Amino acid sequence: VLIVEDESVLRLTFAEFLLEEGLDVAAAANYDEAARELRGPPFDVVVTDIILEGKTGIDVLRLTHEKFPNTAVIVITGEPNVETAAKSVRLGAFEYLAKPVTGRELKRVVRLALDRKRIADERDEYAKEIDIYRRELEAIFNSVNEAIVTVDGTLNVCQSNAAADTLLGAGAGELAGRPAAQVFLADLVPALDALRKTLLTQQPVVEFTVEANLPHAGAKVLLVSAVPLLDSAAGHAGAVLVARDVTRVSRLEKELEDRQQYHNIVGKSHRMRE
Repeated sequence: VLIVEDESVLRLTFAEFLLEEGLDVAAAANYDEAARELRGPPFDVVVTDIILEGKTGIDVLRLTHEKFPNTAVIVITGEPNVETAAKSVRLGAFEYLAKPVTGRELKRVVRLALDRKRIADERDEYAKEIDIYRRELEAIFNSVNEAIVTVDGTLNVCQSNAAADTLLGAGAGELAGRPAAQVFLADLVPALDALRKTLLTQQPVVEFTVEANLPHAGAKVLLVSAVPLLDSAAGHAGAVLVARDVTRVSRLEKELEDRQQYHNIVGKSHRMRE
C-alpha cells in the first residue's frame, strides 16, 4: 500500500493503522515522491490526500491508473465537495473518504480495495490464460492437414481452417457467417447432408468417401466425417466437418488394382506369358 499525504502526522498515523493489519506500507509526502514510488513494482492500493504540495491527489490517481490500471486508489480530503467527489469517481477512484478518517474506516476500505484488486488480477490472469489457450488451439486448428469447418445450429459456418479455405478456394475468414448450403455445392452436397444429419440426430457420421471436382483444387477424393459440437454447458452448439484429402492414396490403390488385374489376365493367358 502506498500512502500519499503531505501532513507528516497523518502520514505516519495512516501507515501505522495499515501496519497493524500486517500490510507492507510505503509513504510519500507529495506528488513527486509518489511518482518515484510508482516507477517500481505495482502497488495493490494507493491512499492519497487531495491537497498535496505541487500537484493534487487527482494527479496521483490519474498517474496510478496510467501505470497500473488494476491498482485501487482511495482518495481522502479534508474539504469534501460534490465536484471533487464526482471527478474522483469519474477517474476511477475506488473510494472517496472525508477527514477525519478513523483507523477502523481506513482498514475496512483498504481491505475492500485489496479484495477488488485481487479479483481484478485473477480476472486478467484468467483472460490471459484463455487467450494463450485460444492461440494454441488456433495454431493447431490451422496447422493440421485435414480441412475443418464448424457450423452452428442453423448451418451457418462459424470457422474454417487454412486447409479448408484452400480446398474451397476461400481466403482466411471468408467463409465465416455464410450458410453451409452456399459453401458445400455440387459434388460436396453429401458433406452438407452429413452436417444436417449430425445436427438432427446429434450423432456422428463417420468416414464416408466423397469424390469431388472442385473449381480451385481439381479432382479430389475426400474422406469426410461430421461430429456434433458441444458447448461448455454440454449443450449442442453445432457440428464439425472434417475432410481428409486421400486423393493420392486413392490413385495409388487404383493403380495397384489395375496392375493386379493385368497380372491376373497375364497369368491366365499362355500366349501373353510367352
